[in-house]
Amino acid sequence: MSKKIGLYANTDRDAGLYRTRQVIDILRDLGAVPLVDPTKQSTEVLSLPGITHGSYTDCSVLISLGGDGTFLSAVHCAQEGQVPVIGINLGSIGFLTEIEPDQIEWALPALVNGDYKIKERMQLDVRCYHEDGSEFFAALAINDAVLSRGAVPHIIPILLWIDGEKVETIPSDGVIVSTATGSTGYAMAAGGPIIDPTLQLMLITPICPHTLHNRSSIIAPHSKIRLTIGDHQHTSHLSVDGRKTVAVRRTDTVCINRAENAARFICLVDRNFFKRVPDKIRGRGREA
Repeated sequence: MSKKIGLYANTDRDAGLYRTRQVIDILRDLGAVPLVDPTKQSTEVLSLPGITHGSYTDCSVLISLGGDGTFLSAVHCAQEGQVPVIGINLGSIGFLTEIEPDQIEWALPALVNGDYKIKERMQLDVRCYHEDGSEFFAALAINDAVLSRGAVPHIIPILLWIDGEKVETIPSDGVIVSTATGSTGYAMAAGGPIIDPTLQLMLITPICPHTLHNRSSIIAPHSKIRLTIGDHQHTSHLSVDGRKTVAVRRTDTVCINRAENAARFICLVDRNFFKRVPDKIRGRGREA
């Protein structure tokens, strides 16, 4: 039986879907079946010649074509079937993507032949509750969950609770709770540390805190984090992986724990992560 390889393409990053067409042709030449989920992709992608329609849960591998945002979306699409994901970088940095466009021709045979490793990355289980205890939002985060002031130009007091105890009140523009994978995202821009993405932990980083110290905190993976808004009349916002956003009011509670399942990333070549980060940043601005 031919191996089904899922494709998740960002049409804004792949002009004319040139790279997507290239991947389809190579996969077919290798005897694989390029598959696109009609519930997850646009008509433009679905109408490409050589494509089979189906569910990503039936694939052995899912390939994203785009930047880090596209990769995160692809991982979320693969959650139900625990399908491993690999990214072809058509973005500007690509911390999460494994393959550059000039590496496609050697990378795809390795994927089809199963010549790769799967590395599991911790995820966050993010939930919001009203004052009466009713849940009104739930999502998984691969990178981070960000509770922020939104468009209101005032700092907000965010109360941080860890394992049932109030730790501190953080007057700031917001707070980022990230995984080790997310340490190179918004948390890094906010002054947080760069962490080996395979580590199991939670990183708490304030955004522009109005305090005399600006330090991130590294929390054990089994800890339970709660965030609430202090005396503040405006609605704040919670964003998960930059994809899902929900309004959070003063009487609401945001609960963040380690998720039951890990995300599954495909690794073709073992690389030194701490060399790769500066290399990626120096390459910022490369266009596909």
